[in-house]
Amino acid sequence: MELILREDVEGLGRKGDLVQVKPGYGRNFLIPQQKAVCAHKGNKRSYEELLRQAARREDFLREQAKSLAEKLSSLSLSIRVRASEEGKLFGAITPLQVSDALKEQGFEIDKKQISIPKLLKEVGEHKILLNLHKDLSVEVALSVQSEEEEKAS
Repeated sequence: MELILREDVEGLGRKGDLVQVKPGYGRNFLIPQQKAVCAHKGNKRSYEELLRQAARREDFLREQAKSLAEKLSSLSLSIRVRASEEGKLFGAITPLQVSDALKEQGFEIDKKQISIPKLLKEVGEHKILLNLHKDLSVEVALSVQSEEEEKAS
């Protein structure tokens, strides 16, 4: 029996996949649970159209991410936080803090897209990774500075 999955099914496939299953599994579980629909002529046509639309949307998002990556590649962020005299932070730099610093620069990057390789608990220069698209990431320089340095200036 040929079915089109409406949602991810573990061990079978992902949403939108065209799969072959035994008739009992399809009739008694997948279709009643609304996890799949029969792959007859009309559903196959709409499935192919959905795939084309998804591909166009994916290309558009990839192009947006590329243009954003070009702008971000030359960017250098600066975050001021409380720190001890030895340069140790009271806490750690979080993706939310980086996201807020990016917003101040005019870039809307979700905190889930920010990857900090190791805990940043010291002042200084660091590198962080921004995952703009599933196959596109950009590395950004992050300068962590103490608030006390600002007051001394």
